[in-house]
Amino acid sequence: PAAGTILAVGGTVTLIAVLRRRGRAAFGTFVVTTAAFAAVVTWATTAVAPIFSWKSVAAVITAKAGRDVEVVFEAPVEYQLAGGLDFYLGRDVVLLEPAAGFVPPTYLEGRVEGMFVKRGDFERRWRGTQPMVLVSDPTRRRAVPGGLAPKPFVVLGRFGNRWVLENQAPAR
Repeated sequence: PAAGTILAVGGTVTLIAVLRRRGRAAFGTFVVTTAAFAAVVTWATTAVAPIFSWKSVAAVITAKAGRDVEVVFEAPVEYQLAGGLDFYLGRDVVLLEPAAGFVPPTYLEGRVEGMFVKRGDFERRWRGTQPMVLVSDPTRRRAVPGGLAPKPFVVLGRFGNRWVLENQAPAR
């Protein structure tokens, strides 16, 4: 509502100034409107960052599971979404193969083999003794984390549609 009000009022005042041929007034109201709108956009971006940014996810993984834990990302069809998580962790994450029916884009021809960990391999390693973290596909809504990974697991956090699970309770 604030952004809409700013644009409506600022746009109207600017239009009136233009129609009255008041160039400085038009420019001034345009600048004030733009600055006010930018402030609202900045506030809104900051408010939703914990839900959409990978920074919070990476911080929880590092704080609760450690820097060296293997992180597996449940890759959606748009597997590139892992880039933000890679950036904030400061390393690459392992991509869990997308669900059945994934057709790789032509630019990946000859490169898909070894790009994703197979689900069977993931489940075997998840049940092993090495700590692992799974970050769920952010494009799928899930009310509960059940079915994402074999039990037992610990929920490290939830960020919007993203669940962050660890395969074993931290012994720290």
